[in-house]
Amino acid sequence: MLSDTSRAIFQQDGASAHHSKKAQKWYSDRLGSFWGKGTWPANNADLSPIEKVSALVQRELNVNAPATSEDEFKKKNNKNF
Repeated sequence: MLSDTSRAIFQQDGASAHHSKKAQKWYSDRLGSFWGKGTWPANNADLSPIEKVSALVQRELNVNAPATSEDEFKKKNNKNF
């Protein structure tokens, strides 16, 4: 975990485990200020750019034949970033 989170941005996905009371307390204890459960609009792709980035990477990986080795996968994946 970062020692100084004053300028960090932590964005979680909509997994139900992230909304439990225990998880919310963990975030509060470690991050101080954060948007809790229910603050972030559900299913808003404009506010969740990681979903678009993930889709673009997946599409690029699927353009050609699937990688046949871990090394080939890493080469293809690194090209996307």
